[in-house]
Amino acid sequence: MINLPNLHQIIHYSPLTISPDSCVMDAINLMNQQQDHKVTVNNLIHQVTDYVLVVEGKQLQGIFTIKDVLRVITLNTDLSAVKMADVMTQPLITLKYSASEHILTVFALLQQHSIHYLPIVDDKDNLIGIVTEANLLQALNIEKMIGVVEALQENLLDLKTEHIPINEQLEVIRKQTHNHLQEWAKKQVDENLQINRELQETLEELQIAEEELRQQNEQLIYSRQITEAERLRYQNLFEFAPNGYLVTDALGIIQQANHGAASLLSVRQDHLVGKPLVVFIAEEDSSQFLSRLKKLHEFQEWEMNFRSRKGLLFSASVRVNSMVDNEGKRTGCLWSISDISDRRKLEAALRQDSDVLEVRVKERTAELVIANKRLQEEIIERKHIQASLQESEARLTLALEAGNIGIWDWHIQTNETLWSPTMGLMYGLPLNSSCPSIEDSLNLIYPEDRQHFQNCVSHSLEKKVDFVCEHRIVDCDGK
Repeated sequence: MINLPNLHQIIHYSPLTISPDSCVMDAINLMNQQQDHKVTVNNLIHQVTDYVLVVEGKQLQGIFTIKDVLRVITLNTDLSAVKMADVMTQPLITLKYSASEHILTVFALLQQHSIHYLPIVDDKDNLIGIVTEANLLQALNIEKMIGVVEALQENLLDLKTEHIPINEQLEVIRKQTHNHLQEWAKKQVDENLQINRELQETLEELQIAEEELRQQNEQLIYSRQITEAERLRYQNLFEFAPNGYLVTDALGIIQQANHGAASLLSVRQDHLVGKPLVVFIAEEDSSQFLSRLKKLHEFQEWEMNFRSRKGLLFSASVRVNSMVDNEGKRTGCLWSISDISDRRKLEAALRQDSDVLEVRVKERTAELVIANKRLQEEIIERKHIQASLQESEARLTLALEAGNIGIWDWHIQTNETLWSPTMGLMYGLPLNSSCPSIEDSLNLIYPEDRQHFQNCVSHSLEKKVDFVCEHRIVDCDGK
């Protein structure tokens, strides 16, 4: 005969569960991981890949099935951003474990509500397990039931007439049960085939979506790494810049400061945050600073005096630019502060040196004017002397020509010779003839007097007396 199992035997006590705050992608991954995982309980094989129960604590909130996966995918939403609470199926048809332990109660509820999953809960609605239509079919063992009914039919045909009404009644029940079970089994097979096809297509789409999501995650990680590297680079540029850099709000309250600003103002970086910048401005420039800050709308460059926390006063060049929001409203300022005390000292020294140089230039100019005047006077005087020399030379030449006298000069150190213009006439040469060398000059002396001439030269050099010598000469014709 047919021994129907009770409710306890067909319940799956370890179904897949997930919290309402989890994302859809987590549920899909959970079902994916259990794709080939089957659980055997009470000789029943439980497939756990086509649904997941949404549970908060022990309270059942809803269910998420393959059909729900298809429904969410068609919405073209980001599966990693959608929460389970937004897409789960609810409210659920459930069966309290204490209400009935008969398997036909489960069968009736599945048929009545056209559902494939029936969660089992206790009296406090805490989840106990789940019964699926597939597990129910497996437990009923339809083939065995049909065989039993057919065997009963054969046995009942042998009964006698007194049992005919009962046989006819049993035959009607058998046929109805047989037809109903056949229709139900065919319907379940068709539905399971359709679900399997949809499940396969969904799994393929999920694999594609998972691969795309993985690639997107890798790109996001790479982009995040690049962005973080750029942020660190600019942060280091800001932090270790030689000038002082500050970020303030629209009222001049310091929001951020680099190491250069902390060194200039002699205050730790973290202690600068929250302090008004005006407290570090010298008293004589503070009013002007506040006035300029109120009117600031674009990039400007100022020079003003600062006073550090140690009381040291220094001059600084300030470059400031406004930060604005989308509506053009000023939200803050960017400040660049550089110490120009050394530059100002250098400028003052340069001005002083320039004044001294200007005085020296004036003095030197006056000296040059006097020297130039003296030079002009000397030039005029030399011109007069040169004119006088030329006049004297002309007179000398005239006198030498008149007296038939010539002048011959021999520089012994350089062995150079020089004579007057008239000297060449005495040798029958043209006027202004070049003076011959000492060797050539000996050829102009009469041969018999040449030794006498050389003796007179030697005597003059040795005795250091005037050179006096009388000799004959040979003219250009050899006379």
